[in-house]
Order: sequence, then structure tokens, then C-alpha cells
Amino acid sequence: MLNQHPELEDKPWLLPKVWVGRWIKFIRLSKGANKNLAIEGMKISHRRTELLKKYKIL
Repeated sequence: MLNQHPELEDKPWLLPKVWVGRWIKFIRLSKGANKNLAIEGMKISHRRTELLKKYKIL
């Protein structure tokens, strides 16, 4: 996250702002022509979460 938003290193209190910005970007993608891209991203994140649970990391 710091690679894309270096300002967070000095101002970690901006993290909620960055989260909201990412959510807005995701919503725009899911409504636009890239709807399938957003759906695929959600599927991948779900599979990753399941793997983390399987290996008892989460």
C-alpha cells in the first residue's frame, strides 16, 4: 500500500481516506464496462481468503 500511497508513511491517519478511494474505484469498475473484471477480482480475493483460512493464517 505504501508503494502506491507514499504519503501514508508520514500521515498514517489518511488510511481511511485511501480505503474509501479504493472502494469508489472498485464501484466504478463494477458498474462500467469492466464489470467482469471486478467480479473476477472478488472471486480471486475469496479464494485467497479461503486458502489463508485453510492454512490457519487467518
